Amino acid sequence: DEFLPHNVSRMWSRFEAAMQERDMTLQAEVIRLDRLHRLAEKTHRDIRFNEETLAELGRKIEDTVRGLDMMHAFEAK
Repeated sequence: DEFLPHNVSRMWSRFEAAMQERDMTLQAEVIRLDRLHRLAEKTHRDIRFNEETLAELGRKIEDTVRGLDMMHAFEAK
């Protein structure tokens, strides 16, 4: 009875609808993952930039401290 033409046609339509829903769900997930990937790349770029900025600021602070130490040593003479 389930292999009657109208049953097969109905089941085939349900199968196609399920496949279409699956494809749409997969496409939405791919888009979501792509956005997450781009966000992760941007975050990594920002982290690298901030690390470089912190390193540069650290060097400037060290230079300033050395300069102050030299000034204090000169003033002490």
